[in-house]
Amino acid sequence: MALLFLEHVENIERCAQLRAHHTEELIRYEQMLDALSRLSNQLTKEKINYVFYKTLRPYKSATVDIDTIIFGDVNSYRHAMTTMRNSNYSLLAVGPMSATFWDSRSNIGIDLYDEIAVSALCYMDKDILEGFSRSVKLPNMENIIILAPEADLLAIVAHSIIKEQMYTLSEYYSFINYLESMDTRAFIGLIKETNLTNAVRTHASITALLSRKAYGKIPRELQQILETIGQESFETNRISRAGLGTPHKYHQITLLKSLLEIIKGEKIRRSVAKQIANMLRPSFTSDFLRESIDHVIRETY
Repeated sequence: MALLFLEHVENIERCAQLRAHHTEELIRYEQMLDALSRLSNQLTKEKINYVFYKTLRPYKSATVDIDTIIFGDVNSYRHAMTTMRNSNYSLLAVGPMSATFWDSRSNIGIDLYDEIAVSALCYMDKDILEGFSRSVKLPNMENIIILAPEADLLAIVAHSIIKEQMYTLSEYYSFINYLESMDTRAFIGLIKETNLTNAVRTHASITALLSRKAYGKIPRELQQILETIGQESFETNRISRAGLGTPHKYHQITLLKSLLEIIKGEKIRRSVAKQIANMLRPSFTSDFLRESIDHVIRETY
């Protein structure tokens, strides 16, 4: 987010502190691009079907980590894990559905996902997203695979409500900027296919509220989305009473509504059973409860 704002500061050259901060953020951004390129080359060389998501935003921004989905079965995921180790990435942590590595050259984390999940609970079916993969050329002229705007925005929304349980300003700008390049009909179709109507309705309603307050209007594409899936007032009333500040923490009722909807998916239901089975292990339950409490009490992420 810092780079987005700094790029729009007028006469930034007059302030040495802002100019230095801008230079630091540009370096971080370029390091992120280099990290994306190196990781893409390693995975492609090993013929691993992957996609980067929630990482390359529709505005210039240096992320804190690189989110990578590995398509295929668990053997593909294990192959990717081995490739990362053999490529001198440091393994930091391993979870039920993901692993975190460290790129020491760019000082950036890499999250590798077997499934898009919280603990063992899958909340988006990666097989559905695979058809939305596309190749793009980075500013450093390297090619990588990312999700199309429709799928990436949906992943951002699902991550916001189900995993992080928090609406941030970066998500507002992602939503608004993605509207300009995505196919609204495809987005709505994907919402229904992934059973994320409640999540998008909530997120889009907050985005519309902030847009109306800031600019006096709502983008036409956003209005079309809300006319199709409906609007939600519970969270918009909460954020209004709180003075429209972000990050905005969702109420647990909002999370529950989204969870009850996504379990319509077969893969999601299977993951619920897996999560319950894992909860029988005291060590797993302890870690899960500690992380859940942290999500409830923290103010940002």
